[in-house]
Amino acid sequence: MILWVKNIFLHNNILFMKKLLLAIMTAFSLTSLDAQTLIPQADELILPKYLINGSTAASRIQYVCRLRLSGLTANTTYRYVTGASNNAALTGTAPGNMFAINNTSTTAGFIVGYTSNKSVGATSVLFAGDENVSTARYAELTTDANGTYVGWFGIVPTGNAAFTLGNELYFYVQLNAGAGGTVVTQSFRTTNTIRSIGYGTTTNTNSGTALRGNSLATNETFVFGYDTIGARPVFGTWVENDGITTTHTTWYNVSGGSGVDGISGAWGTVIPNDLPKGIIRIENINNSGTNLHTLNSATGIWGTTSTVNPAGGTTPLAISSADAPLPVQFKSFTATKGNDVVNLKWATATESNNKGFEVQRSVNGAKYQTVGFVRGNGNSNVVKTYSFTDAHNTTGNICYRLKQIDFNGASEFSKVACVNVELEKTTAVVTTPNPFNGSLHIKYNSVTEGTANIQIIDMLGKSHQNTNMVVNKGENTLTLDTDALPVGIYFIRVTNGAEVTTQRIVKR
Repeated sequence: MILWVKNIFLHNNILFMKKLLLAIMTAFSLTSLDAQTLIPQADELILPKYLINGSTAASRIQYVCRLRLSGLTANTTYRYVTGASNNAALTGTAPGNMFAINNTSTTAGFIVGYTSNKSVGATSVLFAGDENVSTARYAELTTDANGTYVGWFGIVPTGNAAFTLGNELYFYVQLNAGAGGTVVTQSFRTTNTIRSIGYGTTTNTNSGTALRGNSLATNETFVFGYDTIGARPVFGTWVENDGITTTHTTWYNVSGGSGVDGISGAWGTVIPNDLPKGIIRIENINNSGTNLHTLNSATGIWGTTSTVNPAGGTTPLAISSADAPLPVQFKSFTATKGNDVVNLKWATATESNNKGFEVQRSVNGAKYQTVGFVRGNGNSNVVKTYSFTDAHNTTGNICYRLKQIDFNGASEFSKVACVNVELEKTTAVVTTPNPFNGSLHIKYNSVTEGTANIQIIDMLGKSHQNTNMVVNKGENTLTLDTDALPVGIYFIRVTNGAEVTTQRIVKR
């Protein structure tokens, strides 16, 4: 009986210890995963679906995405590294070579660095310059007042097993704790995955074909290609010249017109061979995330180049600015200040299928609103000039851009033109004579039409005269009879809407 009770006691203790151990392990597991933050799909602002396998150096090419990181400490600078992994619960840093893409340009441009030795360790240094280096490096980002950072991130796949053909990879942004910390304390991981493909000449889900473009796009802006409008892009890359000499895939480094590296306006990427619709849209986006140009081909054929199930391997397909022409070639766009208006003028060198221009205004340089529309000339190969007058009601730095719209709905944006506008202020009240005795003559300049209230107030704040007058835009005059007003010091106060103007007057 005693032995039986003892065995039950030991058995219960063992069960208790197992449960306790399981609880400890679970708690540890949850704690370790707390350092990983899942990036919601809504914050995967631009996340291309494919990247090229980097098993050999001569196959490598960059991958670019745009993400929103939230939940960080406000107005804080973090060190970070980027990479990709097929492990959804990665510990340690994610594999992949790294570019740092900054939100503000330096002497080296927006895009800097390139190294597989990335670290936030104590011996590491910040990305500097634009060269391929062997020193361990990291980049930095600074959050806004809400603890959020929106920006571009880039990697180049390596020979790491994570990039094996057909693998579905998560993109990682891994940060320190801020304040100059030297270890990764938190990882941001995408919800969606990116498929690793390689060069091939057959149509299958793991093979791809090189694609290069020659364009009129600005250096260090970004290019994305879509096979379905409204879905994730197929590829993401940037426009040369980035000033960085690196060992890209062989076809990318070819000198002259058939290559990409170091050639202004050129861009290069890889698209999957299993692409039944082809690339039907190409977008050019600047560093702040503004869409500069949108080009469309419903058939996936650009000029004579078909991107439908290409199967070309390392022999690149080529798209030129003649194959994917801008609907409108802007010659100039200016904004000048007038009297309570801004005068916009622009000219086009050529137009193709041009329905017209939405005129858009921004008072903060980020959010634009449409303030008018100007009809285009359809098709033209001679210079056409346009103008638009915006009767604004704001002050400060006002920016404008044009959204050019084709008859088929395709669109592109002009460059931005800004002007500093200060509305004419209401001038001080002018009274004559001053000092006065008898009638008092008032001159008052108003920027609006309406009714102004005029009071004469003594030193104790008592109102002795209270008169309303209808004011017109510009100079207004009023004569007040002050015979009944005692000798003394007064103030004349004019209230016009939210604006109050006061002047000291003396009666003798």
